[in-house]
Amino acid sequence: MDYLIGIDAGGTKSELIAYDMENKPIFKKNGGFGNPAVNQEKTLKNLELLIKQVLKALDIRNCKLIAIGLAGAQMGNSKEFIKSYFNDKFNIPTIVLNDILMSYQAYLGSGNGIMTIAGTGSSSYGRRNDREAMAGGWGHLLGDEGSGYHIVLEAFKKMIYLWDREIPLDELSRALLKEIDMQDPSGIKHFIYNSQKNEIAGLFPIILNMSQKGSSEAEKLLIEAGKSLADITGIVYNRLNFNEQVQIGIKGGIFHSSCYVKESFENRLSEYMSDFIIIKEDISVTKAVCSLYKQIR
Repeated sequence: MDYLIGIDAGGTKSELIAYDMENKPIFKKNGGFGNPAVNQEKTLKNLELLIKQVLKALDIRNCKLIAIGLAGAQMGNSKEFIKSYFNDKFNIPTIVLNDILMSYQAYLGSGNGIMTIAGTGSSSYGRRNDREAMAGGWGHLLGDEGSGYHIVLEAFKKMIYLWDREIPLDELSRALLKEIDMQDPSGIKHFIYNSQKNEIAGLFPIILNMSQKGSSEAEKLLIEAGKSLADITGIVYNRLNFNEQVQIGIKGGIFHSSCYVKESFENRLSEYMSDFIIIKEDISVTKAVCSLYKQIR
């Protein structure tokens, strides 16, 4: 049976799904992060392990294409290096796209629209006929507003603001300190500067949980994240001069886990555009391999 392999390699974890030629999932596996900007060697090992597992379960000779959506693929020569590495390793045609292009392919295929992602990082990409535009995607040091990393970092900034001024810490600050096993913020500097990006972003569920418990500070962070994500989406919309209804795909744990982010995002979007449809279905990015295969046949 012929099949295709799609991989969504994110800053925190990676997902692999193999599809038959009717686009039905036949094998699923999760693995470690896949961002060469964080650690290229570890990224290669994580992805190779994932691919080897599916090739053990299914006949390698029947795999027609591997498509990898890679966070940080635009860094240096990472995209071409990783493509060549897996082409040579498995002798299977391999396509490597950055995560936003892979997401766009999964949600919108070859059509017009905008794709905005918010996971460990954040970015927005749009296409209208033969024109393209992108906003965000600058990485955690320069931007990534609305991402899991940025939201957590903002929470820690608020924490040290309170600590410096001897203002009692709020519930959210205390919950974050408990999660990283600290009594007070005095060790925050060491924690932030000695932790991987995905480790910091991995604290986002604490903020999400606190928002569900009624923490106003957590709610504010999520609402601001939604606004920031709408802003980069609006930038793409304006650059492409849409004058018709536009479809907008949203992807990532930040969108699909928080009603505060979604509502704030949609409300802010209405300031940029009047006629839009948000694709709210959480489509696996790995499914992009199905449309990519049709395009290259």
